[in-house]
Amino acid sequence: MPPGGPGGPGQFSGPPPLPPLGLFKSKVGRRVALLNLSGVGAGFFHLRSWVFFGINLAVTIGLLVTAAIMGAADNLLTWAPALLAWVLLTVVIGLFAGRQHERRLLVRGEQPAVKGKPVVLAACLVVVMILSLVGVWQTGEWRLRVADAAHARGDCDTAIDVYGQVESGFQLSMSPSLMNKARAGSEACQMLARAQRDVKSENYDHAIESYSKYFAHDASRWEDTDGSVAQVNFDYAAQLAAEAEELFAEAEDLFEELGGSFDEYMFEWVPADPDEQEQQQVNQDEAKAAFDEAMVAYEGALAAYEFVAEEFSDAPLDADMPTALVDFYNEATADYADENWCVASFKIGFFADEDFSWDAAPELGERIEEEHPDSILNCGWAHLDAGDVEDAEQTVEYLEASYPDHEADDVEDLTKHIGAGYIEQEMDRQTLFGETELDLSPFSTGNGDKVTLKFTNNSPGEMHFMYVGPDAVHGEEFVDACEDCEVYSSPPTGNSCFDDGDVMEIKLDPGKYRLMVTFTDSLFGQPITGNVDLKAGETYENCYFRVEN
Repeated sequence: MPPGGPGGPGQFSGPPPLPPLGLFKSKVGRRVALLNLSGVGAGFFHLRSWVFFGINLAVTIGLLVTAAIMGAADNLLTWAPALLAWVLLTVVIGLFAGRQHERRLLVRGEQPAVKGKPVVLAACLVVVMILSLVGVWQTGEWRLRVADAAHARGDCDTAIDVYGQVESGFQLSMSPSLMNKARAGSEACQMLARAQRDVKSENYDHAIESYSKYFAHDASRWEDTDGSVAQVNFDYAAQLAAEAEELFAEAEDLFEELGGSFDEYMFEWVPADPDEQEQQQVNQDEAKAAFDEAMVAYEGALAAYEFVAEEFSDAPLDADMPTALVDFYNEATADYADENWCVASFKIGFFADEDFSWDAAPELGERIEEEHPDSILNCGWAHLDAGDVEDAEQTVEYLEASYPDHEADDVEDLTKHIGAGYIEQEMDRQTLFGETELDLSPFSTGNGDKVTLKFTNNSPGEMHFMYVGPDAVHGEEFVDACEDCEVYSSPPTGNSCFDDGDVMEIKLDPGKYRLMVTFTDSLFGQPITGNVDLKAGETYENCYFRVEN
């Protein structure tokens, strides 16, 4: 019945007014917001708001795909806030959408159902999303361990591929650490792979450098358990030794083309042809440069062997070191066996001068101590046999400075022959413009086991007497000028020559001698010279004078 009583005026009222519904007091809104915390629009699905659900799901998937492509883990401060902002936006929209849904229910006179299932579902979905992200992260860590294991085995092809998968496929792990470890591992393994390629192509110097950089890298995992690095250094030393031999042979060829030999280079040999001096100097510079390059290679080879001996003493190839060093030494000093003494002395000297312990091959230390001075001594004889008296003398000086106690008798003998060589050089120089034959007959015989020479200088100039005899016996005597003597216009007669002048008396062992008499103040006079077989007990008396031309 209308209000106002029967027969009285009346009116119809509308539905009772709705109580105020705050945003956070809406039960449906809170449920939708909680469900939307999953990020997949579960709250909109609960409301059966298919448009909002589809948009939410599409945007979420799009953001995740974009984050994966654009490097979410590498740009965590960009993508984490962005994804969080999107989830919070869906939560806020869910609050409004839930409140609107609840108002519509109240308008229709319905009460929203109060159930705990949506809340539980919301919590489960959030946990699922968190576990999904953790799962991506842990899967990435597992793949990283797989890559590290391949890396540790030295299988860098596999390791680099898996590192790349981690870097590109697990950006949604939101773990910068994971990305950094994958990149560092890949970078280190690329160094290792480069070293392995260098070894296969026998670029040992590059391989050693690559190995060095690899082991210095913080992400290196491979361990040289089988002595691979030692083998590389070992092979590199052998390669340098072979290169040094080739370079040294080239240097010797260049010196021979110049008309000289390598050993002359040690004594500052210079081409002497004035017509081709400039070009010869250029060629000599090339020969010296080739020689210096060879020496650098020898030094590098020895340094490489020394490095292996010191740093890889426990490597499996340690047993091969003595053989390798002996082969290296034998190859480098083959001139010693070939009796090419001067080249051998220099090359053995290289090993003697280097500060190398030779602990890996003790026999070489003993051989060097024996062969180096022996080769120097024989080099001196070789120079002397070739007529290079100055070089022979320099060789003896070097031997006496380096090995003062080596074969003193032999060194003395060589020194004596060098002195004889100088005397003969002077005799040869004096006879360049002619000579006068020496007329020498014994004055008496039977006077002991020596030979006596008595030469009178009957001239106003100083007389110079030189001799070279058996076993390099040599010497020279100077006889003072005769103050009362003059230059004759014709030879003196009889024995008058013996009346004035100083007399030189010298005793020699018997044998064949080369004798020469000259006057030091005569620039153009011919020397008196001859080869004489002097007998024991003989005495020779001669008088020498000057005659005007």
